[in-house]
Amino acid sequence: GLFSFAGCGKKQPVLFGEVIIIGPEGEKLLDSEIYVSKKNATAADAVIQSCSEMRFAFTYENGMFDNFDGVASTMEDGWLLYSDKELVNVGAGELLLEDNFYIEFRYVNYAESFNLQ
Repeated sequence: GLFSFAGCGKKQPVLFGEVIIIGPEGEKLLDSEIYVSKKNATAADAVIQSCSEMRFAFTYENGMFDNFDGVASTMEDGWLLYSDKELVNVGAGELLLEDNFYIEFRYVNYAESFNLQ
């Protein structure tokens, strides 16, 4: 097996960024600036850390966030991930963070967001 020992020359990268959660009415439910120090940190890591620090309720299952602050996703509406204001087409657990990241979850209508009308 592979073992990694912290502190052997390689420092963990510390990334700084912002996690925003925007509710159904366009209101900011969470606005948190955080430092994430984890190898290959993802958007999911940042959101989980941010919500935990702020004692903000969320549900994360099978790589998906489907509930923030008691507002659950439905068939028509739900939580979509944006990075630097752009809709992300991978899961939060697959989106690697870069320094000065800007992660946003918005509760939106899927059809409108994907222009499916």
